[in-house]
Amino acid sequence: MKNKTVKERIIPECRQMTMNGIFYYKEKERLEDFIEKSLQNTGIEKKGRPFAIIAPNANYSLAGSIYGASYSLIANEQYDTVIIMMPLHRQDFRGLGLIGSKSFETPFGKVEIDSESNEFLRKFSDDFIDGQTYHEKEYSAELQLPYLMKTVAGEFKILPVIIGRANTRYTILLSKAVNELLAVSDKKFLIVVPTNLNTEFPLDKTIERDKTFIKLLHENNAENLSQQLALEQISADGTGGLVSLLRLNELMNNAHNVEALKYATSEAVTKDASKVESYISAVAY
Repeated sequence: MKNKTVKERIIPECRQMTMNGIFYYKEKERLEDFIEKSLQNTGIEKKGRPFAIIAPNANYSLAGSIYGASYSLIANEQYDTVIIMMPLHRQDFRGLGLIGSKSFETPFGKVEIDSESNEFLRKFSDDFIDGQTYHEKEYSAELQLPYLMKTVAGEFKILPVIIGRANTRYTILLSKAVNELLAVSDKKFLIVVPTNLNTEFPLDKTIERDKTFIKLLHENNAENLSQQLALEQISADGTGGLVSLLRLNELMNNAHNVEALKYATSEAVTKDASKVESYISAVAY
């Protein structure tokens, strides 16, 4: 009887774009013009060099002003690595997904993966797993990259991590791993948490729920925010990243409290109040 060989899956060197022409303009010049305009006149006062930002993972045409508010704060700042704490919009999985590809494609060129930091997380715990399949389908990081490339000064690398399930185990683990990474590395890191808020309620109910969310976010208490999200009193599709960021802040003795900056809903663009998406810009210095 002949031995059956298992065909190994070939990991692509570069994670290709999937949302160009869908969530953001396909044409490079048009996209560049859109981003530059959204970064202007945000009305946001910069108070220092951001440690972390919270930004949408939505269609640029709906949330451009919120993307602009977040990313205007890192304009001309230098970072070696941007850690992107990502949700998963399709099926969940057990673990924290790391990417195997060496770079991400963007309309403005390729962005390299910080392979050294990626390997650090891989060795930190067995819960950091090969998440290549999930990274190829999830678009949260892809939506952040055009803005990062137009704001961060100089070259940078990224460390995208997909949170398979936004539970206590994985948010604690991710916050501890990132805390250790920051402690042993001399690199300059920025953390980006992509999230939208409500996606299924009418405008009035959405605003009411989001006011509660913003109040809880300002408390910078990971357990309170996690509990209210679990009880569905508030909503956010980037739950895991949000809670992980607050847990990380607690590990760092509340040195980087989160502050909400700007809020908007899709109704401002679509004029449809029957069912809206909502978005938030926030920063931690």
